[in-house]
Amino acid sequence: MSKITVREGVKIRISRNKTTMSIYENSPVLVYGKSKKLNSSSKPKKKADSSKQKKKQSSSEPSLYAELNYVRRQQKRIRTVKEICNNNFRKGSVIVTLTFDPLLFIGKDLHDIEITHAEFRKFIKRINDHYENFMYIATFSKQGNGNWHYHMICNLDSCTSESDIKEIWQNGDIVKDTMYTNDHFMNEVNYLIENMKAASEDLKGKKGYLCSKNVERDIVIDSENPEQEELYNQVLEKIENHIQDGMKNNENTIYSIGTNEVCLGVAKECIDKITGEVYIDLLFNQELTKYLEKAGYIEFRYKSEVYYLYITFNEKFSAYKTAALRKKKFKRK
Repeated sequence: MSKITVREGVKIRISRNKTTMSIYENSPVLVYGKSKKLNSSSKPKKKADSSKQKKKQSSSEPSLYAELNYVRRQQKRIRTVKEICNNNFRKGSVIVTLTFDPLLFIGKDLHDIEITHAEFRKFIKRINDHYENFMYIATFSKQGNGNWHYHMICNLDSCTSESDIKEIWQNGDIVKDTMYTNDHFMNEVNYLIENMKAASEDLKGKKGYLCSKNVERDIVIDSENPEQEELYNQVLEKIENHIQDGMKNNENTIYSIGTNEVCLGVAKECIDKITGEVYIDLLFNQELTKYLEKAGYIEFRYKSEVYYLYITFNEKFSAYKTAALRKKKFKRK
């Protein structure tokens, strides 16, 4: 089977405040996986010797693979937290620290994240009872006493008092701060990330952050995805016009930020049951889950030249919203 190549491909990532474009042309796909290869031989495997199998099981390879995989997950978590913060919040947004009072939880283990997550989710339900269009992202780590606590960036009005938030929290003390400058905002975003990284050992196999369902994410457009053809042409036309206008005015509207290695999705070699033809099933922008890996899929990646563009697509994002106090408040325990 011939190697997979992606010809004259473009991948565009649109955030609220920036746009990046990855360009790749006739680039062979770099395959990542355990022992699977897209162009692997069809020769039958030899039956494994039982003694060798035991040695293989006792080796450190699985743990190393798991560790590397978790490092990649951590890197993705960091990118996602930054993405959600930059697309949904800004200077003027609010950061709240939420802690638990052990005296209110006698008989409950506040070292158990399942217990504290349950209380945090109840808080989110209560706050949604009081406010419309509430949005948040939160990370969490253990305090010195071993109890979990939460840091939450949200769209509450800067005039919202600590006493109002504490009344809805119901679980202990809170500290609220308003981020009045861009530097303050970015410092608090980094603080959320450091809070998440501090809990990395405790969060293996768990989610590293919690956020609203209504947060806006980056728009990722791939020229190789037929379902995005119309959107791709529309965005590319605007980019080309923007670059041409910049050239006319001797303005630099695009610059290279180096090469990057990007995961396009997952792939699997398949055989058409009717024709017997071998083809590659490509799932664009799909993570390699354990289920897909068992089904024979592998990640496929490409190297690309990445460019930063001085152009925004604000029309593709909703206007910033501040959570509005509901006319009728609901009481929820």
